[in-house]
Amino acid sequence: MTESHEPIRGAGAARGTAAAIEFDRVGFAFEGSGRPVLEDISLRVEPGERLGILGPNGAGKTTLVRIALGLLSPTSGGVRVFGRSPSQARAEGWVGYVPQRTGAELAFPLSVRQVVEMPTLVGLRPWARPGPEAREAVEYALGVTGCGEFGDRPIGRVSGGQLQRAMIARAGVAAPAAAAR
Repeated sequence: MTESHEPIRGAGAARGTAAAIEFDRVGFAFEGSGRPVLEDISLRVEPGERLGILGPNGAGKTTLVRIALGLLSPTSGGVRVFGRSPSQARAEGWVGYVPQRTGAELAFPLSVRQVVEMPTLVGLRPWARPGPEAREAVEYALGVTGCGEFGDRPIGRVSGGQLQRAMIARAGVAAPAAAAR
């Protein structure tokens, strides 16, 4: 089987119209991760077509949308939205975006691990660190929820599903403390 690196072409391409969105061999990796989130994505969506993006948590769905909106820049390849750069299309009002969460938690300069660790800090003196049992509980909760692989990522750079799993891990860490009272 041979791989084609040509963007998928629809009927609109034959008419010479600009695609609603076109990804041409797009790749993306978060800085410092060394692991690509997206690799060689080529896709063309014609005006009037609808597209659903499905996949498991952390598969890159939100990253793909952020690239289409010009909120992230691909590390390879290119994107056009109605014949414009994504940021230009957004500035001109050609595209809009309703996020699945508000920006409030994105402002925290904390990692997923640090957010999950928060319940272990309740009742400690300022600058005190949780003991070994609390650290074990955090690592266990991260592992059980599948958050361990992105535990050091900033909380504002995880997908909506990953954020939900991190909050479940946090609740799991908090539950033993509440039960002990």
